[in-house]
Amino acid sequence: MFSCTEDDHLNMEAEETEILIDSPYCFPNASIEGDFEEDVIRMATLLTDNNAVSAPDDCSLSQALFEQLMNALLVVHHSSGIARDQVIDEYQIKSFKDPYIGQLQLVLDESFDWVSAFMANNKTTGNSSIDGLIENFNFSIASIDASTNTAIVSFEGLVNINALTNLLIKVDGINGIQQLRDEGKGNDISARILNNGDVELSYHLREDCVDTDCGFEHIWQFTIQDCKLIYVAEFGDDLP
Repeated sequence: MFSCTEDDHLNMEAEETEILIDSPYCFPNASIEGDFEEDVIRMATLLTDNNAVSAPDDCSLSQALFEQLMNALLVVHHSSGIARDQVIDEYQIKSFKDPYIGQLQLVLDESFDWVSAFMANNKTTGNSSIDGLIENFNFSIASIDASTNTAIVSFEGLVNINALTNLLIKVDGINGIQQLRDEGKGNDISARILNNGDVELSYHLREDCVDTDCGFEHIWQFTIQDCKLIYVAEFGDDLP
């Protein structure tokens, strides 16, 4: 592990489906897990960035959190019920695709030798912190604005962006850093870890969105207890 230290509610009766399988994931399936990986990374990133879960000072996100969220999505996918069929089959709701989820904006000082090497996308720069990020997270330049000495950097995998930001701001040659976010809205899946360790998933169906305002939004809410899916409620605008 690479260290970074230095609307109206609808009253609907709850329905639940219970699946009992002795496995790290209730429904291990490599192909489906691959389909959900981007959703899980986004949910885990937002939970960590918003300090909604405890996070170490490592640049890596918690593998346990990743597995907990992946298991929750797999349970929903493999369960049954009207609400589940709507979010998975009918509307096929996925997490909002934020193009900046794996990017930061840096203000760089080219008088430092490592900066010139990094901007040339060399695999080694002479700066141990940057080289560690390149090796562990494929940290690289996505675009450069030479007029302002700013660069958009990209990275891959389970990255704790707050810890990464705290590391980078201490590196000589980086004069500024900004976490980027797409403030728009669309279909999304949001997660919350409850006090008892259960996962709460909310599936957001949104239409007619302009920036942060949407003309239509309907939300389904589930709780996942290990391998059990519990339908909680749904609210918002009436479905068509």
